[in-house]
Amino acid sequence: MPTPTTTQSVPYSAGNAFVTLIRKADGTAVEPPQPMAIESIQDINWDDKNTIKESHGEGKYAVRLAGGKSSISLSLTVSEITGRLLNQLCYGQDLEQRQLKIHYDRNGFMVPTENSVDAKILQTIAVSLNRIDSSTSVEIKTNGSYSAAASSSLEVLPAGKYQFSGGSYRFSAEDVGKFAKVTYVSNGTTLVSEFKIPKSLSFNVTQFTACTSVTKGQVTVLTKKPFSLTSAVPSVDEYRASTNGIIVFNPAQTGVMTVAHKTDGVSVS
Repeated sequence: MPTPTTTQSVPYSAGNAFVTLIRKADGTAVEPPQPMAIESIQDINWDDKNTIKESHGEGKYAVRLAGGKSSISLSLTVSEITGRLLNQLCYGQDLEQRQLKIHYDRNGFMVPTENSVDAKILQTIAVSLNRIDSSTSVEIKTNGSYSAAASSSLEVLPAGKYQFSGGSYRFSAEDVGKFAKVTYVSNGTTLVSEFKIPKSLSFNVTQFTACTSVTKGQVTVLTKKPFSLTSAVPSVDEYRASTNGIIVFNPAQTGVMTVAHKTDGVSVS
Protein backbone atom coordinates (compact mmCIF):
# COMPACT_ATOMS: atom_id res chain seq x y z
CA MET A 1 0.00 0.00 0.00
CA PRO A 2 1.49 3.42 -0.97
CA THR A 3 2.36 5.87 1.80
CA PRO A 4 2.97 9.63 1.62
CA THR A 5 6.71 8.96 1.41
CA THR A 6 6.53 6.12 -1.14
CA THR A 7 7.97 6.74 -4.62
CA GLN A 8 4.94 6.50 -6.89
CA SER A 9 5.28 4.20 -9.91
CA VAL A 10 3.25 5.21 -12.95
CA PRO A 11 2.48 2.69 -15.73
CA TYR A 12 3.01 3.82 -19.29
CA SER A 13 1.70 2.48 -22.57
CA ALA A 14 0.80 3.34 -26.15
CA GLY A 15 -2.93 3.22 -25.33
CA ASN A 16 -5.84 0.80 -25.33
CA ALA A 17 -7.46 -1.34 -28.02
CA PHE A 18 -10.60 -3.40 -28.51
CA VAL A 19 -10.71 -6.98 -29.76
CA THR A 20 -14.06 -8.24 -31.06
CA LEU A 21 -14.79 -11.96 -30.86
CA ILE A 22 -16.64 -13.15 -33.97
CA ARG A 23 -16.18 -16.92 -33.57
CA LYS A 24 -16.56 -19.25 -30.60
CA ALA A 25 -14.08 -22.00 -29.75
CA ASP A 26 -16.13 -24.49 -31.82
CA GLY A 27 -16.07 -22.22 -34.90
CA THR A 28 -19.69 -21.04 -34.71
CA ALA A 29 -20.44 -17.31 -34.97
CA VAL A 30 -20.83 -15.17 -31.84
CA GLU A 31 -24.22 -13.43 -32.06
CA PRO A 32 -23.95 -10.58 -31.36
CA PRO A 33 -20.15 -10.07 -31.60
CA GLN A 34 -18.58 -9.20 -28.23
CA PRO A 35 -16.02 -6.36 -28.01
CA MET A 36 -13.41 -6.63 -25.21
CA ALA A 37 -11.06 -3.94 -23.97
CA ILE A 38 -7.30 -4.58 -23.89
CA GLU A 39 -5.52 -2.08 -21.65
CA SER A 40 -1.98 -0.73 -21.40
CA ILE A 41 -0.63 -1.75 -24.81
CA GLN A 42 3.16 -1.50 -24.99
CA ASP A 43 3.74 -2.71 -28.53
CA ILE A 44 1.84 -4.04 -31.59
CA ASN A 45 3.46 -6.25 -34.24
CA TRP A 46 1.88 -7.20 -37.58
CA ASP A 47 3.72 -9.89 -39.55
CA ASP A 48 2.72 -10.85 -43.10
CA LYS A 49 4.93 -13.56 -44.58
CA ASN A 50 4.80 -15.17 -48.00
CA THR A 51 7.32 -17.32 -49.84
CA ILE A 52 7.43 -17.72 -53.61
CA LYS A 53 8.87 -20.77 -55.33
CA GLU A 54 10.13 -20.24 -58.84
CA SER A 55 10.92 -22.94 -61.35
CA HIS A 56 11.94 -22.48 -64.99
CA GLY A 57 12.43 -24.73 -67.97
CA GLU A 58 10.49 -27.17 -70.10
CA GLY A 59 7.87 -29.20 -68.23
CA LYS A 60 8.06 -27.01 -65.13
CA TYR A 61 5.04 -25.39 -63.50
CA ALA A 62 4.26 -21.72 -63.95
CA VAL A 63 5.39 -19.18 -61.36
CA ARG A 64 1.76 -18.26 -60.47
CA LEU A 65 1.14 -21.88 -59.47
CA ALA A 66 4.26 -22.09 -57.35
CA GLY A 67 3.28 -20.01 -54.34
CA GLY A 68 4.81 -21.16 -51.07
CA LYS A 69 3.66 -20.85 -47.48
CA SER A 70 1.71 -17.72 -46.43
CA SER A 71 1.07 -16.58 -42.86
CA ILE A 72 -0.34 -13.51 -41.12
CA SER A 73 0.10 -12.87 -37.40
CA LEU A 74 -0.76 -10.06 -34.99
CA SER A 75 0.82 -9.77 -31.55
CA LEU A 76 0.24 -7.30 -28.73
CA THR A 77 2.52 -6.58 -25.77
CA VAL A 78 0.53 -5.39 -22.76
CA SER A 79 1.48 -4.48 -19.21
CA GLU A 80 -1.86 -5.54 -17.70
CA ILE A 81 -4.45 -8.15 -18.70
CA THR A 82 -7.35 -9.86 -16.96
CA GLY A 83 -7.31 -13.60 -16.50
CA ARG A 84 -10.78 -13.74 -18.05
CA LEU A 85 -9.69 -11.86 -21.18
CA LEU A 86 -6.59 -14.05 -21.54
CA ASN A 87 -8.74 -17.18 -21.33
CA GLN A 88 -11.27 -15.81 -23.85
CA LEU A 89 -8.60 -14.95 -26.41
CA CYS A 90 -6.73 -18.26 -26.06
CA TYR A 91 -9.51 -20.76 -25.33
CA GLY A 92 -12.82 -19.04 -26.10
CA GLN A 93 -14.07 -19.53 -22.54
CA ASP A 94 -14.83 -17.47 -19.43
CA LEU A 95 -13.25 -17.93 -16.03
CA GLU A 96 -15.36 -18.03 -12.90
CA GLN A 97 -16.54 -14.61 -11.77
CA ARG A 98 -14.67 -14.77 -8.44
CA GLN A 99 -11.27 -14.84 -10.21
CA LEU A 100 -10.07 -11.25 -10.13
CA LYS A 101 -7.82 -9.20 -12.35
CA ILE A 102 -4.09 -9.29 -11.57
CA HIS A 103 -3.71 -5.64 -10.69
CA TYR A 104 -1.36 -3.34 -8.76
CA ASP A 105 -3.27 -1.38 -6.13
CA ARG A 106 -1.59 2.02 -6.56
CA ASN A 107 -4.32 4.17 -5.00
CA GLY A 108 -5.92 1.91 -2.41
CA PHE A 109 -9.14 1.43 -4.41
CA MET A 110 -11.08 -1.81 -4.74
CA VAL A 111 -9.56 -4.18 -7.32
CA PRO A 112 -11.93 -4.41 -10.35
CA THR A 113 -13.13 -7.86 -11.38
CA GLU A 114 -13.05 -7.32 -15.14
CA ASN A 115 -13.25 -4.91 -18.04
CA SER A 116 -16.65 -4.75 -19.72
CA VAL A 117 -18.07 -3.12 -22.85
CA ASP A 118 -21.86 -2.99 -23.28
CA ALA A 119 -23.43 -2.84 -26.74
CA LYS A 120 -27.01 -1.62 -27.12
CA ILE A 121 -29.62 -1.37 -29.84
CA LEU A 122 -31.22 1.99 -29.15
CA GLN A 123 -34.79 3.13 -29.91
CA THR A 124 -36.20 -0.27 -30.83
CA ILE A 125 -38.64 -2.86 -29.55
CA ALA A 126 -37.01 -6.26 -29.05
CA VAL A 127 -38.74 -9.59 -28.40
CA SER A 128 -36.87 -12.77 -27.43
CA LEU A 129 -38.37 -15.98 -28.82
CA ASN A 130 -35.78 -18.23 -27.14
CA ARG A 131 -36.26 -17.08 -23.54
CA ILE A 132 -38.94 -18.16 -21.07
CA ASP A 133 -39.23 -16.75 -17.55
CA SER A 134 -42.51 -18.40 -16.55
CA SER A 135 -45.24 -20.54 -18.10
CA THR A 136 -48.76 -19.10 -17.87
CA SER A 137 -51.11 -21.61 -19.49
CA VAL A 138 -51.50 -24.39 -22.08
CA GLU A 139 -54.50 -24.99 -24.35
CA ILE A 140 -55.12 -27.98 -26.65
CA LYS A 141 -57.50 -27.88 -29.63
CA THR A 142 -60.04 -30.71 -29.61
CA ASN A 143 -63.11 -30.99 -31.87
CA GLY A 144 -62.41 -27.59 -33.42
CA SER A 145 -62.06 -25.53 -30.27
CA TYR A 146 -59.35 -24.84 -27.68
CA SER A 147 -59.73 -25.90 -24.06
CA ALA A 148 -57.39 -25.44 -21.11
CA ALA A 149 -54.98 -28.30 -20.44
CA ALA A 150 -54.08 -29.28 -16.89
CA SER A 151 -50.59 -29.92 -15.55
CA SER A 152 -49.88 -33.48 -14.40
CA SER A 153 -47.02 -35.30 -12.68
CA LEU A 154 -47.94 -38.72 -14.12
CA GLU A 155 -45.27 -40.60 -16.09
CA VAL A 156 -47.81 -41.57 -18.79
CA LEU A 157 -49.90 -38.50 -19.51
CA PRO A 158 -53.60 -38.88 -20.40
CA ALA A 159 -55.20 -36.75 -23.11
CA GLY A 160 -55.47 -33.06 -22.24
CA LYS A 161 -52.58 -33.15 -19.76
CA TYR A 162 -49.05 -31.73 -19.97
CA GLN A 163 -45.85 -31.26 -18.00
CA PHE A 164 -43.52 -28.24 -17.96
CA SER A 165 -39.89 -28.01 -16.78
CA GLY A 166 -37.01 -25.69 -17.66
CA GLY A 167 -38.61 -24.28 -20.82
CA SER A 168 -39.73 -27.68 -22.15
CA TYR A 169 -43.33 -28.86 -22.47
CA ARG A 170 -44.29 -32.56 -22.61
CA PHE A 171 -47.65 -33.77 -23.96
CA SER A 172 -49.75 -36.93 -24.06
CA ALA A 173 -49.33 -39.44 -26.89
CA GLU A 174 -53.11 -39.20 -27.33
CA ASP A 175 -52.76 -35.51 -28.32
CA VAL A 176 -50.17 -35.98 -31.12
CA GLY A 177 -51.16 -33.98 -34.22
CA LYS A 178 -53.51 -31.67 -32.30
CA PHE A 179 -52.84 -27.94 -32.16
CA ALA A 180 -51.56 -26.53 -28.87
CA LYS A 181 -51.20 -22.97 -27.56
CA VAL A 182 -48.64 -22.24 -24.87
CA THR A 183 -48.69 -18.83 -23.17
CA TYR A 184 -45.55 -17.70 -21.37
CA VAL A 185 -43.66 -14.61 -20.23
CA SER A 186 -40.37 -13.71 -21.91
CA ASN A 187 -38.41 -10.75 -20.52
CA GLY A 188 -41.62 -8.98 -19.45
CA THR A 189 -43.52 -9.70 -22.70
CA THR A 190 -46.41 -12.17 -22.86
CA LEU A 191 -46.04 -14.49 -25.87
CA VAL A 192 -48.41 -17.11 -27.28
CA SER A 193 -46.97 -19.92 -29.43
CA GLU A 194 -49.28 -22.10 -31.54
CA PHE A 195 -48.04 -25.39 -33.06
CA LYS A 196 -48.96 -29.00 -33.74
CA ILE A 197 -47.93 -31.44 -31.02
CA PRO A 198 -45.10 -33.52 -32.55
CA LYS A 199 -44.62 -37.28 -32.30
CA SER A 200 -41.72 -36.63 -29.92
CA LEU A 201 -44.37 -35.24 -27.49
CA SER A 202 -41.99 -32.45 -26.46
CA PHE A 203 -41.62 -28.76 -27.32
CA ASN A 204 -38.74 -26.69 -25.91
CA VAL A 205 -39.42 -22.95 -26.13
CA THR A 206 -35.70 -22.08 -25.88
CA GLN A 207 -34.59 -24.13 -28.92
CA PHE A 208 -35.20 -21.40 -31.55
CA THR A 209 -33.63 -22.14 -34.96
CA ALA A 210 -35.02 -19.74 -37.60
CA CYS A 211 -37.54 -16.93 -38.22
CA THR A 212 -39.66 -17.45 -41.36
CA SER A 213 -41.90 -14.36 -41.53
CA VAL A 214 -43.61 -11.62 -39.52
CA THR A 215 -47.20 -10.54 -40.24
CA LYS A 216 -49.02 -7.59 -38.67
CA GLY A 217 -52.67 -8.42 -38.12
CA GLN A 218 -53.90 -10.73 -40.88
CA VAL A 219 -52.49 -9.28 -44.11
CA THR A 220 -49.50 -6.91 -43.68
CA VAL A 221 -46.24 -8.82 -44.17
CA LEU A 222 -43.19 -6.99 -42.79
CA THR A 223 -39.88 -6.92 -44.68
CA LYS A 224 -36.96 -8.76 -43.10
CA LYS A 225 -33.64 -6.90 -42.82
CA PRO A 226 -30.23 -8.29 -41.78
CA PHE A 227 -29.66 -8.30 -38.02
CA SER A 228 -26.91 -5.90 -36.89
CA LEU A 229 -25.94 -4.03 -33.73
CA THR A 230 -24.63 -1.09 -35.73
CA SER A 231 -27.20 -0.71 -38.55
CA ALA A 232 -30.00 1.82 -38.50
CA VAL A 233 -33.27 1.22 -36.67
CA PRO A 234 -35.68 -0.75 -38.92
CA SER A 235 -38.50 1.26 -40.47
CA VAL A 236 -42.11 0.72 -39.39
CA ASP A 237 -42.72 -1.88 -42.13
CA GLU A 238 -39.47 -3.77 -41.41
CA TYR A 239 -38.04 -6.06 -38.74
CA ARG A 240 -34.68 -7.60 -37.92
CA ALA A 241 -34.27 -11.19 -36.73
CA SER A 242 -31.14 -12.73 -35.22
CA THR A 243 -30.18 -16.40 -35.36
CA ASN A 244 -30.79 -16.80 -31.63
CA GLY A 245 -34.42 -15.67 -31.48
CA ILE A 246 -34.26 -11.86 -31.10
CA ILE A 247 -36.87 -9.99 -33.16
CA VAL A 248 -36.35 -6.19 -33.39
CA PHE A 249 -39.07 -3.70 -34.42
CA ASN A 250 -39.30 0.04 -34.95
CA PRO A 251 -40.46 1.80 -31.72
CA ALA A 252 -43.44 3.26 -33.61
CA GLN A 253 -44.68 -0.21 -34.57
CA THR A 254 -48.06 -1.16 -33.08
CA GLY A 255 -50.51 -4.04 -33.28
CA VAL A 256 -50.40 -7.81 -32.88
CA MET A 257 -47.51 -9.52 -34.67
CA THR A 258 -47.57 -13.12 -35.87
CA VAL A 259 -44.02 -14.47 -36.09
CA ALA A 260 -43.69 -17.70 -38.08
CA HIS A 261 -40.59 -19.56 -36.96
CA LYS A 262 -38.94 -22.91 -36.32
CA THR A 263 -38.37 -23.96 -32.71
CA ASP A 264 -37.23 -27.41 -31.56
CA GLY A 265 -37.88 -28.75 -35.07
CA VAL A 266 -41.53 -27.61 -34.98
CA SER A 267 -43.22 -24.96 -37.15
CA VAL A 268 -44.57 -22.31 -34.76
CA SER A 269 -46.54 -19.07 -35.14
